[in-house]
Amino acid sequence: MSRLENKVAVVLGGAKGIGLAISQRFASEGATTGLPPVVKKN
Repeated sequence: MSRLENKVAVVLGGAKGIGLAISQRFASEGATTGLPPVVKKN
């Protein structure tokens, strides 16, 4: 059993950089990862 199996991780900024590395690591440990989009307001 993986350490994060049956867990959900929401990673803000998970599309690049450190956030991407974190989301990939969580996924490799068995978590379901959610990467919400960043909406920029003008």
